[in-house]
Amino acid sequence: MEGYGQTELTVVAGTFPWMQPKPGSMGRAAPGYDLDLVREDGTSCEVVEEGQIVIRTGRRRPVGMFAGYYRDPA
Repeated sequence: MEGYGQTELTVVAGTFPWMQPKPGSMGRAAPGYDLDLVREDGTSCEVVEEGQIVIRTGRRRPVGMFAGYYRDPA
């Protein structure tokens, strides 16, 4: 099983117990996360392309996502 997250987040993508692992894949977006893989120009990648992981927050911020530092809004 694989999982991806950072200290500012919970697990945002992974190979979950109900999924068949695929070599070279880190799985699917975790529930509540709107993930995209984008090129340098900000457009979405095609299925076989490499890109940067982006969490879309336009509609809502996922539960567990870092909101800022305590008493330091900047």
